[in-house]
Amino acid sequence: MEQALSTPVDPQSLPRVIFPGGGRIQIEGLTVGHERWQVVRALLERYSDTFGVLLAGVRGERNLPVTPTHQFFAAGGISRSAIWLRTLSERFGVQFHRTATEQPGLVGVARIIQHRIKP
Repeated sequence: MEQALSTPVDPQSLPRVIFPGGGRIQIEGLTVGHERWQVVRALLERYSDTFGVLLAGVRGERNLPVTPTHQFFAAGGISRSAIWLRTLSERFGVQFHRTATEQPGLVGVARIIQHRIKP
């Protein structure tokens, strides 16, 4: 992933990644000359584009101004990669912080349960 994100590349030269549904990935334009890092980069570009759409939805639909001073929390999966979070930060002007646990929602659930159990 480090090589895929740190190597300058023209996005048009990458294969195109499509998620048709059902847990499947479709790769178009893949040739024998493509290297592994280019396939990884194509996948990461797709995820980055998806994040951008989601962020635009938050900014637009709810009319919330999201500025570089806003903090986003990231947990689990690919967010464990510092270079991935840095890439998203640079592209979209937001700051990420990793959560202390992989499943931060469970911490909230545990606190609710603890609150309900206390006499």
